[in-house]
Amino acid sequence: MWVVIYGATVYYVFTGQMMIAMYWMAIGMFLQASIDLIVGLISSRVKKGKLSNSIGKK
Repeated sequence: MWVVIYGATVYYVFTGQMMIAMYWMAIGMFLQASIDLIVGLISSRVKKGKLSNSIGKK
């Protein structure tokens, strides 16, 4: 997925469309950081056992 987003950024840079390239780069960096944060939080909760204990409890 990241290859496609950054590939679009490279394409727009080399075709001279810098504003669109900057938007693609900003979107790609924001999505990558957000997804990495969510995955990191979930994996740390799974390692501590908090997530598995809270599933099914109300």
